Amino acid sequence: MNAEEFKTLSSHLIDIASKIPLRWGSIQNDNADAKINMFSCNTFSSLETLLINKPEELKNYFKKRWFLWQCAKCDEYLFYKHIDCLL
Repeated sequence: MNAEEFKTLSSHLIDIASKIPLRWGSIQNDNADAKINMFSCNTFSSLETLLINKPEELKNYFKKRWFLWQCAKCDEYLFYKHIDCLL
């Protein structure tokens, strides 16, 4: 990730934060993860497309999981950008 990608992604996350459920609905598990390929979704709208006709509980699970995954990408960028993290 570079600075421009970070800026774009972090802005996107701020924009959609109010659409993210506060709770997962369940714990992270392989059975739920096998239902869609969340990692193919670069945007929240692409995730929502994959979730059409899925139960609300599964939608909440993936929305929260996807959001946290994207936040982790931003966190990694910030850590690697900091010189003390490279030592």
